Amino acid sequence: QQMGLKSGPHEEIVVLRFKKNIIDLSAHVLVATYTFQVMEKYKQKINDKRHTLFKEAFCNQLDDIINGLTKYYHLTEQGILIDKDLKKSCDSLLLLKQDFSSFSEHQFRISENALNKKIKFIVRYKEEISRLKCELAKNKDKIASLVNQNRGLYEKYSKVQEKHTTLQQEYQALIENNNNYFIEQCELLKKENYSLVQRNLELNDEIEDLKERNKEIERVIE
Repeated sequence: QQMGLKSGPHEEIVVLRFKKNIIDLSAHVLVATYTFQVMEKYKQKINDKRHTLFKEAFCNQLDDIINGLTKYYHLTEQGILIDKDLKKSCDSLLLLKQDFSSFSEHQFRISENALNKKIKFIVRYKEEISRLKCELAKNKDKIASLVNQNRGLYEKYSKVQEKHTTLQQEYQALIENNNNYFIEQCELLKKENYSLVQRNLELNDEIEDLKERNKEIERVIE
């Protein structure tokens, strides 16, 4: 009994403290839960706003890409076939653009990787077109240089031809006198004339080849 009298008030104090701790803990849990819910709602609002801005930005980017692709469609009217992957990419982007406004954030994330692949694919096409434009510019410069070179050779050829005609006449006159020195000079001029004619023909062929290549590139990049 004596032990019971000593322990009774102590047990009550422990129980009261325990109940108070439970109440305090419950209050802290409620505050933490409410704070977490408020923060989640605020975070969701921020995410929704970012998601909306994301969709607007990517829709604009899709429009730019689709417009960039469709401007090449007229090439089919000129008998040039558009790459199947290019047409397929454009069709995929059009479908994506139609459904994009209703995409959830989760759907947007799933589609982002596919969209990035399409964008990289288009970038490669743009790089190829830029490369062809550079090649076209170089070919134009080379054609201009070859034309000037050909013109210079033609002028030189004309002068040599005139000289050859004169020497031919002299040659015919000198045959009768059997002057071996002038005969040898005339033969050398014949060889020089023949060499210039051959070089002129080679330049003409090279110019025609470059013009054909130039036309092909212009048809592709128009």
